[in-house]
Amino acid sequence: MATETALETTKKAGAPPSLTPAPGYFAPLSEVQNRLSAEDRAAVADLVLRFEWCYDTRNYQALEDMLTEDAVMDHVWGYREGRSAVLTMLREWEYANAGLRHQGINLVVWGEPDGTAGAMSFLYGVTMRGPITGGSAGEGPVFERPAGHGLVTDRFRRGSDGIWRMTRRTIDQMYLDAEFVPDAAVREWFALSAEQRQAYPDKPAGWLPDAA
Repeated sequence: MATETALETTKKAGAPPSLTPAPGYFAPLSEVQNRLSAEDRAAVADLVLRFEWCYDTRNYQALEDMLTEDAVMDHVWGYREGRSAVLTMLREWEYANAGLRHQGINLVVWGEPDGTAGAMSFLYGVTMRGPITGGSAGEGPVFERPAGHGLVTDRFRRGSDGIWRMTRRTIDQMYLDAEFVPDAAVREWFALSAEQRQAYPDKPAGWLPDAA
């Protein structure tokens, strides 16, 4: 009797999803499409992309303006509550983002029943620097090399001034190029979901500043 191949088994079982997305976007279309005006959708979408422009140009003043005072960031770098703590963490990780350009793609926006808004996108990082593996001086420059990508889930609230601002950003399920991050344990840590990070027993040491 022939042995079933892994591909045949997968076809029977159905391929597992490549990620676990935010649930809000998959509400009925009658809700997703009608809770926000076109103007609100545009404002929220702009904030998602504005975050990357601000961070890549190190414009922390503009970043501060787009975050609420109680903003939260749940990232593989760490979990921070409060705008000041979020900005401090972003500054601390500048060194790991040198030469990177962050691009938000596959962006979708939706309204929540409580009047807030959500957004989901892929974060695609491209390195624009020289040899990323610290190779010999004789190596030529490396341009536009993919560094990795991940899932970004954002939350927004409109203030009394009528301006939408970001209240929360979660970045997880990241997959990194092995040449960009050679340590397999670190790549495995980045690939976890936010929920899995909470229970992960062995946070990799050495590469992450706050690793214990």
